[in-house]
Amino acid sequence: MGDSSDNIKGIRGIGPKTASKLLKSYGSLEEIFSSLDRITPEKLCRALCEGKERLMTNRALIKLCGNCPLPFSIDELLYQPTALTTTDVLVAIGLKKR
Repeated sequence: MGDSSDNIKGIRGIGPKTASKLLKSYGSLEEIFSSLDRITPEKLCRALCEGKERLMTNRALIKLCGNCPLPFSIDELLYQPTALTTTDVLVAIGLKKR
């Protein structure tokens, strides 16, 4: 199944229901493709074979990288109740008087 909003094409003839059923049955794309000999009907198996290269290319293109360096530490994102209030910020930028 593709994502038309991002112009990512899926495998022709495989929609959300079939894609979900395959993933529930086999667990991952790798398992689906290693089990092609057991997938029926033949039309579905053929569609998977014909679309495998495109699917794997698209998957590599949209996969998020989880090991990119961040310009801040994760701890800096934690909520800190002693941090500035909204009023403090508005006063600091001149949009509100105390």
